[in-house]
Amino acid sequence: MHNFSDGTSGDVYRAVLMAMKSDPIKMSFSYDDVLARVQSVCIGDAPVGSSINSCLEQMHIISENVQPGRPVLAWDGDNLDVADPYFAFFLRSSEKLAMIV
Repeated sequence: MHNFSDGTSGDVYRAVLMAMKSDPIKMSFSYDDVLARVQSVCIGDAPVGSSINSCLEQMHIISENVQPGRPVLAWDGDNLDVADPYFAFFLRSSEKLAMIV
C-alpha cells in the first residue's frame, strides 16, 4: 500500500492510474515519465520500478483481453500509450478511481 497526495492510499495499479490522470494530461508516456509521475503522486515510499513495469504489462494484457484489436492503452516496454481519449477523460473525471484500493 502506498500513500497518495490526495490523502488516499492504494496499490501500484492505483498509483499508475493516478499518475496517468495527473497534470499535465498526456496520451503517451515514456517509462521515465511514468516513474516520475508515480513518484509525484506518492507521499513517502513509491512503488519500485519493477513493480510499475509488471503493473503496466498486466494493464496492457487486460486492455487487450477486454477489447481485442482496440485496446484503450498499450505498453511496449518503453512507452505507455493511451489509445482511447475517452479512457483518458474517464480517468480524469470519474470518481471510480477513488474506490480502487
